[in-house]
Amino acid sequence: MACGIVVEKDVEQKTELVKNLISNARIVLTLDAKESEFRADLTKTDFKILDQLLKNPREKIDSISKSTVLSTKTITRTIEKFEKNPAIQFTIIYDPRKLEKFVAFAVLAMVQNDIKKIKKI
Repeated sequence: MACGIVVEKDVEQKTELVKNLISNARIVLTLDAKESEFRADLTKTDFKILDQLLKNPREKIDSISKSTVLSTKTITRTIEKFEKNPAIQFTIIYDPRKLEKFVAFAVLAMVQNDIKKIKKI
């Protein structure tokens, strides 16, 4: 599991705390919240749902409802809240070994001059 955390003070101490609280976690992003323009305002209910989604991102709402003993309506509203909250980010992680006939690559370029003079690849 990979996660990102936002902290206000004692970044190193809180990062270690998260590592100890969440087994098998790899922190991929740490943000200092000193100058943050948003508030997460996550509730215990939000964390219950987040926990289920972190365990299985494809889990159906009905299944999350059974696991958390929360109504499907609450879960749906919470997920909609997550989608609007800049503190919650969604991403896709793929395993290229399992994708047939697909070659993953990236082209990185640093442009120092007029971008219009660059030819298409």
